[in-house]
Amino acid sequence: MNPLKRGWKAVSFVFRQEKKWLGLLVLIQILFIILISIIGVKYLINISESARGVIEPLEGLNYEEIEQSQGEINNQIMQDLMKQMLLVAESYETLIGSIIEMILWMVGICLVLEGLGWSLIHGILKKGKALIYWGRFVLINLTFLIPMGLGSYLLLKSLIGIEIGIFEIVVKVLGGIFIVASYFMLISFCLLEEKNIKKLLKKTFLLGVKKIHWILLGAAIGIIGVAIGGGAVYFLMEQGLILMVLSVVLLGVLLVLGKVFLIGVVGEVKKD
Repeated sequence: MNPLKRGWKAVSFVFRQEKKWLGLLVLIQILFIILISIIGVKYLINISESARGVIEPLEGLNYEEIEQSQGEINNQIMQDLMKQMLLVAESYETLIGSIIEMILWMVGICLVLEGLGWSLIHGILKKGKALIYWGRFVLINLTFLIPMGLGSYLLLKSLIGIEIGIFEIVVKVLGGIFIVASYFMLISFCLLEEKNIKKLLKKTFLLGVKKIHWILLGAAIGIIGVAIGGGAVYFLMEQGLILMVLSVVLLGVLLVLGKVFLIGVVGEVKKD
């Protein structure tokens, strides 16, 4: 069967025959959206303040005076320079700490709520035990996130005082690595019925490479649906409470059905 047809068949099955479970899944998804939004807003404010603490002291330096000193920096200039550098270092440490705290909170919420959502969907479609699927979901996340998180933290810590251009390049590279890892993680979430974690990961990378066209197409369809829901939330946010709530519910439904669709697509392509 065409993988996309298999995906639509899975969506149709859940939508028509598992309405009660669909309602629970949507509630879990909405709770996830709300908690992630709260954490994101809270920590982004802290991160923005810390970022200003890094930038403003550097902008406050009197570069002309330092340049005109022609290498003969007096004690006052040196003290000002050291003071500003200390402020930058402290703000940078706070910035990294806020980012790490935000990520830990988001990962924790993801492991609980997203893990529960993916596990229940697999339980509905595969008729297995959701708790077992949830355990595999947690193991998969830890397998990907611990090396990535530790490596990123150590790398960012080592970049204190480095040129801004090099720092931006490193951040872009880390972003690219995160996107690639997210792609393979998404595939692995669709394979939670695999009992052996090693075989699950092996199949994840094989399908991610060999069947990339089908998987990206399936993911793109899901992303379009989520984008529609997200756009509805954005445009209706200030149009009244009822419309905002309805748009959030729509987003929750589309996120759940997007997962169901992708599980159906991956389930079909792995048969080849």
